[in-house]
Order: sequence, then structure tokens, then C-alpha cells
Amino acid sequence: MKPIVLIGAFVIASAMACSKKDDGKPAPVEKNVYVAGYEYGNNFGVAKLWKNGVGTDLTDGKLNAKAIDVFFNNNDLYVVGSQLEPNNINVAKLWKNGVVSNVSGSKNYTDVTSVFVNNNNVYVTGTEEINGVTVATVWKNGNANNLTTTNIIGGANDVFCSGNNEYVAGFIRKGNVSVARIWKNGSSTDLSNGSFSASVQAIFVRDNDVYAVGREATASEFSIAKLWKNGVATVLSKKESAAMAIFVSDNTVYVTGFEGEAAMLWTNGVPTKLSKDGNDAFGYSVFVDGTDVYVTGYENIAGTQKAVIWKNGVSTILSNSPNSSRGLKVFVK
Repeated sequence: MKPIVLIGAFVIASAMACSKKDDGKPAPVEKNVYVAGYEYGNNFGVAKLWKNGVGTDLTDGKLNAKAIDVFFNNNDLYVVGSQLEPNNINVAKLWKNGVVSNVSGSKNYTDVTSVFVNNNNVYVTGTEEINGVTVATVWKNGNANNLTTTNIIGGANDVFCSGNNEYVAGFIRKGNVSVARIWKNGSSTDLSNGSFSASVQAIFVRDNDVYAVGREATASEFSIAKLWKNGVATVLSKKESAAMAIFVSDNTVYVTGFEGEAAMLWTNGVPTKLSKDGNDAFGYSVFVDGTDVYVTGYENIAGTQKAVIWKNGVSTILSNSPNSSRGLKVFVK
């Protein structure tokens, strides 16, 4: 399943540009496109950040690592990920403008899923293993808030802040079934009834409407992509699928994920296949800037999974490594 600029040339170009008639239109603003992910080296995964298609290694490849999410706020760039240490303990990591620190002071096994910055507060979601139990956790400026207890398995997959409200998407386990759950300021609401396993992968809030996406199993045993708006569910696909990320712009809802073996983008529920026929692919993240829609994920090309970004449906391979790679989150600023 799917899981240099030449100074002389610059002066000449500037003079030519100034000689043109001013049409009164503002110059287009150049946008930077950031993608967090990972790329396999000789032995281990390397946490990776691509900016406008140019990759930077966040780790040295001596230990297994990955970058999971990226967020830009007040000229500061935040990336979260994890690294498996020599003692076989996974450690959640935060890179702020390239400087790395541990998300938590805990010595427990920790993993991260997302980052969001609001009012100068840095929120990171993920899990912490406490007494052998995986606990859904949100860290605010490094301080852990456990959303579930050691009596139940849980996971926090995404965080979104709106005003002074903090929303987290995830799941809890009830017996052998996962229940899709969201938390608002720590108070939980279940989106599925426990008949079949389900989870919320991402959450977005706009105009007081709370959108969540994820997947839920069916009687046929495979899972299907679902969207919940204010708790009301909509099925995005009746085939084996999952919804992994959501972005709401104006009145348009964009969701990405997969259906069968294809990376998908649903726009107000209408599906568009992003990947080429026959290529196993997956959409992990979607970001909308004006009229441009960015999706990142991976596509299997000639037998190797490659980190890819689709802009308005046109794909660009991010990694030039012969090894496998994935783009997990995109942010445009």
C-alpha cells in the first residue's frame, strides 16, 4: 500500500529595462517554493530541503533521517523532521534557518508530522512513546502537551492555527480500530464512529469552517479518501485511495492524495490525475498561491521513486539522485 550574476550585464539590462515605457503595472513578485522531504544516500535517508528546485542536505547521511514539514513565517524558515540515533531512538528535530535543535528534551522515542507558527509560537505535532505507548503530542515552543494518555494509542498528524485556536488532526485506537479525531485547544471530536478504521491526515480552517481530510476503511477492506467539513463527511473516491493534505483558497477546496496507483488532486471534489499512466505515485501536500496550485509527492520513474512537484499539473523531478526520494510538504512564500 501506499504508504553569478555578471555586473556589466546587469547594468545593461537595467538600463534597457528603464528605457521601456512604464505600463503602470506592478512588477511580478518572485515566489520561493520550498519542499521538505528526504533522499536516500548510500545507506541512509538524508533529510532534504529543496528551494526552487535546488536541494540542500539537512543531515550528513550517517544516520537515517527525513524532513517532514516546512513553514515560513516572519522571514524565518522552519523545517521539522526526525533522525534515528545510534541508540536506535528516533529524535524529533527542528531546523530554524538551518540551525538544528531537538523538538523535545525528552529521551523517549519521538517523531514529528507537522509544524505551524502562529503569534511567534512554534507548534509541532507528532508522537512520543511513553511507557511503551505511542501518545499523540503537540509541542508548543518545545513544551509537550500530550493529547492522549498512556491508556490508549494515538497519533497527531497535522496542526493548524486560526486566531487563538489550535487545531490538531489525528487518530486514536479503540481496540483494533482507529478512530479519526480532531482536537480544538485540546478538546477532542471524533469524526468516525469506530465501525471501520479511519484517521485524519490534515486539517485546515477558513472562515470558521473546519476542513479535515484522511481515509477510512470500508467493508471491502480497502480504505477510501474522505473529506470532513465541520464534521460532515464527503467521500472523494470509491476506489482504494487516501486524502493526505488540504488547502482552501477563496471558495475552492483542494485535496491531494492517491487513488489506486495515481497521485491525485481533487478540486471541489472533482478528481484530476497528476501522474502518468502506469507510474506508481502519491501526493503528500498541496499549497495554493494565487492561481498556482502546487502539489508535492513522489512518482515512480523507471523503477525508482522520485521526489516530484507538480505546478498546475506539470511535474518537475526534484531529486537527481539515482536512489529513491520523496517530497513530503510544500510551502510557497
